Amino acid sequence: MGTIRKQSIISTIYIYIGVIVGFVSTGILMPRFLSETQNGILKLLISYSMLFAQFASLGFQTATVRFFPYFKDKLKGHHGYFFLMMMVGIAGFVLFLILYYLIKAPVLDHESAKNSDFASYFFLIVPVTFFFLFFNLLDIYARVLIRSTIGTFLKELLQRIFILIAILLFVMDFIGFWHFIILYVVCVSVPTIILFVYLFFRGEIFFRPDFSMIRQNLLGPMVNLSVYGLLIGFSQIAIAQIDSILINFIKDPAQTGIYAITFYYGTLVILPSRAVFRIAPTFIAEAFKNNDLNAIESIQYKSSLNQMLLGTGLFALLWLNIDNVFRILPPEYLAGKYVIFFIGLSNLISMAGGLSSVLITNSEYYRYNGIFVFIYLLLTVGLNIFLINWIGIVGAAVAAMSSMLVFNLLKFEFLRRKFGIQPYDWNFVKIIVTGIISYLFVILFSYPEALILSILFKSALFGVLFVLLNYLMSTSDDFNHVVDNYLGWIRKKF
Repeated sequence: MGTIRKQSIISTIYIYIGVIVGFVSTGILMPRFLSETQNGILKLLISYSMLFAQFASLGFQTATVRFFPYFKDKLKGHHGYFFLMMMVGIAGFVLFLILYYLIKAPVLDHESAKNSDFASYFFLIVPVTFFFLFFNLLDIYARVLIRSTIGTFLKELLQRIFILIAILLFVMDFIGFWHFIILYVVCVSVPTIILFVYLFFRGEIFFRPDFSMIRQNLLGPMVNLSVYGLLIGFSQIAIAQIDSILINFIKDPAQTGIYAITFYYGTLVILPSRAVFRIAPTFIAEAFKNNDLNAIESIQYKSSLNQMLLGTGLFALLWLNIDNVFRILPPEYLAGKYVIFFIGLSNLISMAGGLSSVLITNSEYYRYNGIFVFIYLLLTVGLNIFLINWIGIVGAAVAAMSSMLVFNLLKFEFLRRKFGIQPYDWNFVKIIVTGIISYLFVILFSYPEALILSILFKSALFGVLFVLLNYLMSTSDDFNHVVDNYLGWIRKKF
């Protein structure tokens, strides 16, 4: 558990620094210096590429988490696992190219009929998909080698620094939008190259094939789990990206751009979860391998409780400052105000679910997670089509929140019945109550007109009250332990 804590802290530091960099670029500069249509084009490029990259991975990431421990032996080159992984990646990329050329004509015809500028950039999906695909494979390989922080550093921090530099070049008129988007593609591709070089110099890249382990009755289970991983992984990425694609299909790239920027603000709520979800699967797989159900139950309870605590605080802070958000964004983005609310709420619901998907995926009942995700996907697509046509981009956010709620309820009931795991207790009620009380107290007062001062005063007042109430009510032992450590540090200093 010490290793988990250490890597989680390091990953969290990278993520939060990356958030600051990303906020400057995505939250401030892009909406101010790129048009809504240009922001929409960038979002669509990433959405399509992420979707195709997940398809091209052929589910091998899921198989890697489960089966790499059987291959792991550095002295024997991990029994050729890297070679096998690369061959799967190449095969998947070839399948993607076939699919790309099948859909290219109808997509371009549809975009041209709407006079959409996205058609001119559609070809860039090919290189971006390639680098996304191999980053995903290399990153999961690094994670099962317990080197999870390097992928976080490259994707969450370094890539965002590169993108910020590219945006600044555009803002200062050194480059036009065409050159900016090419440079943007380079920025999202570089982490893959760096990660490969890192693993190579760490002595973890082995090109020699070795099929000895596969012959030991592992081929069938690996293929089965990869097929499952493909269905699950593709569905999950589709759920995350389909809203932007459907908004463009039903509306236009400009509406997609407004949605993408306001969606970004809503995702700030889920930040504390990102480090946890990068690290936890490897260790939960190990716990299931050892049949340590007590550890599994403890991890689920603590992850649900602590994420709920942090998520509630961040959601309340975000909505307290919603008027300040739209002092940062241009007036055109006001149409996405309730996108922020519903996406933030959706992420809070997700955080309250803890690691339920990871638990089911690593159990003998992993196929049930596929059923739940498929239901989630059907709900997401159906609700998006209906609600986008009815209430525009806010409908996409309502669809995200509603389908997330159903998805979490399905997983909760399944874990309760199959494993007797029920993480929710009165501490969760305390968190909601303290969040509401703190929020209502803060909105009673007037605040300075200056943007920064307004944000600081509201956030500080809420933060102090929310922390104090939860500390006094002992909602989380981990939270109280952190507060006690800080108080002890302050006493020593002063």
